[in-house]
Formats: sequence, C-alpha cells, structure tokens
Amino acid sequence: MRGLMKICDFHPLKRFINYSKTHFWFPLSMGLAFLMVAVVLVFHGYLQSQYLEYIENEVYANDETVLAVERQYIQSTLTNLIDTGSKLSIDSSLCKIANDYARDSSQLEQKLSLQDRLRLMTAQYSESIVSVAVIDEDGAVLSQVETALGASGVNLFWNQDNMQYLQTMNQDLREKIADAKLPKYVISTEPDFFSIVSGGFEIQHVDNVLNLAFALPGNAINLEQTNSSLVITYSMECIRDFLSGVDDNPRGYSKAFITDSQSKILYSGNREENEKNLSGLIAGKNMRILTETTENPDWKLNIVIDIDGMKAYVNAMYLRGLTIFIIAILLIVCGEIFFVRYALQPVKKISRAMHAVRDGNFENRIRIEGQNELWQLAGKFNKMADSLNEQRAATDREYQEKMLSLKKASEAEMQALQSQINAHFLCNTLNAINYSTIQEGNYEAADMLNKLSNIMQYVYSRDYKDVTLGDEIHWVEQYLALQKFRLMDVFSYKIDFPDIYREWPCCKLFLQPFVENSIKHGFAEKENGCFLNISGFVEGNHLVLIIQDNGKGMAEEKEKQVQKMISGDASFDISGVGIGLQNVAARLRLFYGEEFKIVLWTHEGQGTRFALKLPIPGYMKEEEDEDTDR
Repeated sequence: MRGLMKICDFHPLKRFINYSKTHFWFPLSMGLAFLMVAVVLVFHGYLQSQYLEYIENEVYANDETVLAVERQYIQSTLTNLIDTGSKLSIDSSLCKIANDYARDSSQLEQKLSLQDRLRLMTAQYSESIVSVAVIDEDGAVLSQVETALGASGVNLFWNQDNMQYLQTMNQDLREKIADAKLPKYVISTEPDFFSIVSGGFEIQHVDNVLNLAFALPGNAINLEQTNSSLVITYSMECIRDFLSGVDDNPRGYSKAFITDSQSKILYSGNREENEKNLSGLIAGKNMRILTETTENPDWKLNIVIDIDGMKAYVNAMYLRGLTIFIIAILLIVCGEIFFVRYALQPVKKISRAMHAVRDGNFENRIRIEGQNELWQLAGKFNKMADSLNEQRAATDREYQEKMLSLKKASEAEMQALQSQINAHFLCNTLNAINYSTIQEGNYEAADMLNKLSNIMQYVYSRDYKDVTLGDEIHWVEQYLALQKFRLMDVFSYKIDFPDIYREWPCCKLFLQPFVENSIKHGFAEKENGCFLNISGFVEGNHLVLIIQDNGKGMAEEKEKQVQKMISGDASFDISGVGIGLQNVAARLRLFYGEEFKIVLWTHEGQGTRFALKLPIPGYMKEEEDEDTDR
C-alpha cells in the first residue's frame, strides 16, 4: 500500500489521474479503446475465415464467367479462321497455279503469279494473318508471303529453325487424305511465336500464333490428286488476351492454360511451360481448376486458382490491418486530449459570430485558424454571411430595376393613352386613303399604307399579355418594309425565324429598338449595300434571337457604354442615345426574369450583333419532352 501511495505521489501520474477524473470523455475513450481491441481480437479469426471464403467464391465466380465468355470468343475465332482457310484452299486460281508450279518449279512466271495470288488473297480475307505458304507434297516450301500484320521487310516465317514442324504438319495432312479422315486439315501450335525483323532489328514479336494446313485439290472431285498444300499462320490475339487477362491479375490468384485433350499445355503465359503436362505441373499443390472445352479443335481452356496463395494474401492483409488498427487506437487515445481542446476553439467563435448575425451585424467574420470540420463550418458561416450580403445587395438592385421598369412602363402606357384617340383617327384616315389609292391603281402605295396602318394598330393596341413571337415578327417585317421603302433601298433584310416558335408568348415591341438602332446608327452615312438579318434558334433552355447588321459598328467607348446600359445597371443612362435599348432591356428582364440575357458583339467598321437569349416557357419544355418520347 505504501508503495502504491508513493507511485501516486509521482507528479505526472497524479496529474494524469486528476485529468481522468475531471474529464468524463477520457475514461470513456480509454474503455472504448480497450473494448475495440478486444472485439477485433475476438472476431479476427471469424472475419478472416469468412473473408477467405468470400474471396474464394468471388474469384471462382468471376473466373467461371471469364472462362465461359472466352470459350465462346476463342471458339468463334477458331471457326472463322478455319472457314477463312477453307475458302482460300478451294480458290480455283490458287489451286491451279500452285499445282502447276509444284509439277514444274522451273517456271519463274508461275512462281511470281503464285506470290501475287497469295498477297492478294491474304489482304482480302484476314488482317490477323502472319504468313501464308504453299508447300509441295514432300513438305518443301514453294512460295511464302509474310504479311507480318502490316510490317515490311520481315524475315521468312518458315525457315531452317522450324522446318521440322512444317514437315510434321504435311505428313499428318497426307495421312488424313490417304485414310479419308475428316476434317481434311491439320492444326498445329508449333512454333507458337514469330519474330518480325526489319533492317537487322526486331521490330515486333508476335506470340501465340496458330498454323493451319489445307490440301489444294487438283480438281473439284478428287482431293487425293493434289500435289500441293496451303499453310496459313494466324496471330491468335484472342488467346493472348485470354492468357494475359487472367495472368495479369494484380493479386495473382489465377493462371490460364490452353491444353489439348491429353492435358498437354499448348499455350501458357510462360513459354517454358508449353509442352508440359498440366496435371503434373500442379501436382501436390492446393489448386482449383476450372475447365471449358472447345469443339473444333478439341482444346481445353483452363483457369487454375491458387488457394494457398489466396490464404497467404488474406492472412497478410488481416495481420497488417490488425496492426494498423491497434496503432491507430493508441494514437487516437494519446492525441485525443490535445485534439478535443483544440477542436473546441472554433465552437466559441462560431457562437459569438452567430449572436452578431442575430443582432443584424452581417459584417462580422470568423478568422479561420485550421482545416478540420469545425473550422470548415466556420468557413461556411463566413460564406453564408457573404451570401446574405450579396442577396441583400441583389434584392436592392432588383428592386431599383423593377421600379425603373414600372416607371418606364407607366410612362409608355400614359403616352399610349394620350395618343390612342389620335391613333384611331390616323388608322381610319390611312385606311380611307388606302382604298382610294387602290381604286386609282397605285398598288405599291396602297401596300405601304396598309403596312403603316397595321403597324400603328399594333403599336397602340392595349393588348400586352396575349402577344406572341409570331405577332412581333410580323410587325417587324412590316416595319422593315416601310423603312426600306422610305430610305429608297439603302438596305436589304432577311428574317429566318422557324414557325414552330411563333406561338410562344413574348414582350410586346421588344425587337423594334434593336432594329431601329441598326437602321438609324449602323446604316448612317451609307447609300447602299447595307444588310440586316434576324434569325432564331434553340440553344439548351433558351431561344436565341439574333439581330445582326453590317453597318459601321460602334467605337470602343460607345460599346462599353451600351454594354453597361443593357447589363441592367439601373443607375446608368445614355442621354439622348440608346434610351430605347435601355427601356426594352428593363422590360425584358421584368417579363422573363433573371434567366434572360443580352449579348452584344460589335467592332468599328464590322457591324453589330445583338443576341437575345429568352428562357423557354415551362409548358413548352414539357411539350418538347413529350414529342421526344413519342
């Protein structure tokens, strides 16, 4: 007991005990840490075995799927290659040239014709052909062409190093023909690679090639009369993809092999394993084999799963995880005191800032001193305060802009009311003059009077809500016709506006200020050659209206003024110039909302283009979606 009291009197230990008594979270954290370690140790074995079983089943299921897919792909490829070889072997021209040359190999012309025929046929039938050779009945090469997958200047595929394989294929083929066995072709996997050399250097190495030998019939009836054969060498990319796709697994659980019916390895990712027996290769090892069989030829596609390697990986992974977890718990417990005290600092600052905002002080900001979640929360509070300031400023601007728009609209309505009586009188008078002009046969003047009357009726009409883009475009057409007549064809115009958008609602008389700006300012001091174009098209969620002229454009200072004016700056005004553009910009924003945009492009001497981006009405979007679905 005295020894224990002496230990407790040790100053650091006493501080530790007192700290654990005065901070409730400290003993709680220690208890949780020990409990977590105990739980991890208890369930470690269980989780390890369950994960091993899961990963084994997962790898087995994945490899089974891969094997089934690759079996179909390889079988299809082999069938296509055999069909291609069969087509080449029964080509009448090839058979005749090859058999004639086999009987008399001294004819140089026959040799050249044979080579040309081989090049033509290989280029026509398959891009995967590496080499094509014609041999006589003794297995000697009469002619061979190396396509080498498009390379030039390659060495010969059949040479002294691999001639024994060619002799073996020829002997097997002759025995089949003599015994009348089917199929009448021979498949060989030897040699299974081809080194492509150009200029004395290896430029490409083709692995996993396949050789097919077909007899070239002397006539269409009796195959035994043949004295030559066709040997085609293919690049088996499907086999290479299968082997590398399985072998290149990062964890290395599985390995792929292709064997014959006697389990002799034909293709493997490791060439040294070729020609060995698969059963002997995996004997005594904890392996699991998946197998699929091809029909023609009789091959077996095998995926060997290394169960011991899988167990070793899982054990090592769990050991590392357990070690890291225990270390992490110790670090958390040791650093928790510091982090908790440090983490609580921004809480007080956030609380004080929130009280300031509650009292209406939006200028108060928190000084960020860290990057953890609480400091991030403080940063978001600062952004929220900035957003509130921006929203308040935007609300003020929007209020000023709407008040200006209402003021302009009221003034325009008052002017319309004051002139309405005179407008009706003028329209009736113009109609009377129009009838009189028609009776006198002056149809051009009558047409102009009719357009003027329609313009005045549209302008002074009190109907603002039921105006469509079609009405506005029709009015602009008549307005431009009168202006063109008045200015004696100083300018021409074109309106390209799709009929599908003419029923959309719009703001009345919003095009006239832009058109008038082009005629009044853009075409000033010009006598001919002026052109004005109005077009419309849909871009995303907006209908874009383009008003473009080839006038004199704007100077840089004037462009800046107009840009500021149409941007919605309520405090800006151009005295005597462009007031119509400012009014219509305010009316359009009031009509369409904040989604409406005006884009100006102009250069002095290069014309002016206004792009009005009108948001598509909601019900129009729904109709377009229904049309798309139909």
